[in-house]
Amino acid sequence: MGPLRHDALAAAAAWIVEVERYAAATPGLVATVGKLDIPSAAGNVIPGKVISTSMFATRRIPSAPPPSSIPRLRRNPPSRRAA
Repeated sequence: MGPLRHDALAAAAAWIVEVERYAAATPGLVATVGKLDIPSAAGNVIPGKVISTSMFATRRIPSAPPPSSIPRLRRNPPSRRAA
């Protein structure tokens, strides 16, 4: 049986954690997720879409990777199955 729902906000939360983890593990990389927009935001609605803004930058230190070497984070993380 497949997932009963796709909660875009839960997926966005997992993505934010991955952004933080990746930035912390990469010398010289600074990353932040600045804004989340949830078009169908309501107390009793499972969001189907989240739009985010993010910023990635490298400090100018010898060990910092060039921006072209930073891999793309997945746009669509795997869905979580409802328990």
